[in-house]
Amino acid sequence: MMAVINFLKGWAGLIGEVFGKYPLAGALLLAAAVVVFVYVQRERNPSNENTKSVVHAFLVLLGWLIAVPVVGFIFNAIGRITGTASGLLRFLLTRYERQPIVVLVTFALVALACAVWIWRAKKPRRPLLRVGAAVVVFIVAIALLVPLFDVFAPAAVETPTGVQSSESP
Repeated sequence: MMAVINFLKGWAGLIGEVFGKYPLAGALLLAAAVVVFVYVQRERNPSNENTKSVVHAFLVLLGWLIAVPVVGFIFNAIGRITGTASGLLRFLLTRYERQPIVVLVTFALVALACAVWIWRAKKPRRPLLRVGAAVVVFIVAIALLVPLFDVFAPAAVETPTGVQSSESP
């Protein structure tokens, strides 16, 4: 019995966490639950019997109790994905600022290789997997090539007089 009580306390904590982190999403889910209850009452209980109303209210409440933590999990996953994508874009931007020609040429070569690799057959198998592999190859190539080209052709450095020089300070 204590396991059930602890589970319900944990579930209440999840719902409270969702309302704390994402109040608009929690409020919209609550409003949606009210709309669903009203719709179910109209469609399934035209005679307004109390026993059916209680059952409908319980089912809507149960659906709401399940939906709120699921939406919170989805929002957390979206937050992690966007954080990772922004870090990756920041990485690529700093590499582009250091060696723009290397990044553009690498992108063109990887895009050409991906196009040939995907469309060489009339019906490509798993094109999304191939595009994902091309993106990974591009990122790894940029991570390896830009520091290598920095050794041979250092990026322009701002001097005190305002003239750009390719020499290190």
